[in-house]
Amino acid sequence: MHDTPAPTPTPAAANPRIPQATPARRPFSPRALRSLALTLPVLLLVACASSPGGPGASAASLSDDPFDTREVTLTIFGLSCPLCATNIDAVLAEVPGVTRVSVDMSTGKAIVWLDGKTPVTPRQLARAVDRSGFTLQSIDTP
Repeated sequence: MHDTPAPTPTPAAANPRIPQATPARRPFSPRALRSLALTLPVLLLVACASSPGGPGASAASLSDDPFDTREVTLTIFGLSCPLCATNIDAVLAEVPGVTRVSVDMSTGKAIVWLDGKTPVTPRQLARAVDRSGFTLQSIDTP
């Protein structure tokens, strides 16, 4: 019996019937990703700030009589992103007498808790909403 050596496997590159793998390609270069990371927050801020104002209560038409409750619900037009919610939260929290703010983007409502000692008026809250770039639609108290 005569031993014949087993055929040596041919590399895939030498065999035209085997499809060749292409080198992996990154969809974005690191430079493009950095640029996107810097540009995206600016675009969101501009988009949120340029939301068209809807019908709402102007600060001039609201009362200067302080609230007689510790919780107020504001309905705000134009809340569409987390950055918007954070912005309005911070501006409302700066109003003297406001102890806590909770913003719900899905409903467009902000619940504002008051300390009960410092008088807070509807006009003050409306001005804060206006300063943050949004339109106050209504103020509700329990």
